[in-house]
Amino acid sequence: MSPESIAALEVGAHLAEVTGSTLYSLFVYQPPDFVYAPEDKDLDYVVAGEREAMLEEYRRSVMANGLDDLERALVTEGDPAQQIASKADELDVDMVILGTHGRTGLSRWALGSVAETMVERTSHSLLTVKLADRDFLV
Repeated sequence: MSPESIAALEVGAHLAEVTGSTLYSLFVYQPPDFVYAPEDKDLDYVVAGEREAMLEEYRRSVMANGLDDLERALVTEGDPAQQIASKADELDVDMVILGTHGRTGLSRWALGSVAETMVERTSHSLLTVKLADRDFLV
């Protein structure tokens, strides 16, 4: 998980605790467009290993933030914005909390913005969290 995603999880956990709300966490694995595999490794093996390492990091992060009910720690695969919007609709959540990298310029154009796409794709309230936003928790 990115530091920005962990910050969003921490803010979400705090808000759920304060408001008595139910917190769901969603990890969207987006398969890489390009993967380098050494000659002695199978490409599927390399991708599966990367995916499992990311999932393990996700599990540790959600448990560290008090979400030990892993039924609410959801995992899916595909386009992040599409998967988040779909799961938000399915669960009929009140708010979607997203970590944001705050990219601008060329990197935003090249990599896209999940938050911006979510504004277009969902009718749910959105809260974006930057790393600095964690400070309000203290």
